[in-house]
Amino acid sequence: DQLPKYAGSPSGRVIHLAVISTGKAYDDGSKIDINQAGSQAKLNNFIEMANREKPDLVIEGGDMVHDGTEPESKKGYQERGKFKSPLYLVNGNHDAHRRGPFQSPPPEIPPFQSFDQKGAHFILMDNEDATLSEEQFQRLENDLKANQGKPTFVAMHVPAKLSHVSWASHLKKVMPFLANNTMHIPEQVKRFMNLMSQYQVKAVLTGHTHKGDQFVQGGVTYATA
Repeated sequence: DQLPKYAGSPSGRVIHLAVISTGKAYDDGSKIDINQAGSQAKLNNFIEMANREKPDLVIEGGDMVHDGTEPESKKGYQERGKFKSPLYLVNGNHDAHRRGPFQSPPPEIPPFQSFDQKGAHFILMDNEDATLSEEQFQRLENDLKANQGKPTFVAMHVPAKLSHVSWASHLKKVMPFLANNTMHIPEQVKRFMNLMSQYQVKAVLTGHTHKGDQFVQGGVTYATA
């Protein structure tokens, strides 16, 4: 629920960034979806705070919805229309796995987005399946190379890794049908994190776990909500 501030361009300007991940929440240890009161109250509080603080942009880390039905998707987009700051979305696994039928399909979230804001550079990628394709790696590296020298932030849904081995990772070993809590191909994780360090990305912002986690490796901050 915080709005962290990061150093912006070399001119000394400051990017005011808000990051949100709300598809489901945990109240008193129980899982609830976005249509229930606890999650709705948290989202309303965040929107009110963001509108009061007026960040330069808001990034949502995926899982806008839980079940992916049409009514839920419509409500999700209606709620996010209340943000006064520009809102950017990344695809979450709950967003991607829609449960139709849909009379009016929700807008498609681009699989790769790249833009500048107040002297900082942002890259948003779709890794809702816990992997990155060779094409994504190529686009990522080319973009990082083309924007060297800019404070750069990368956002995607599934964390490359966490500061600890989660209970979900242990559980998946005996229940392989469960969703991956982090990117699960070691070679991809190493390649991704090496790129982040090589180009000195300021921070990698992710969601998926719906629990806070943060660590620094190779000079890069990895923050999960």
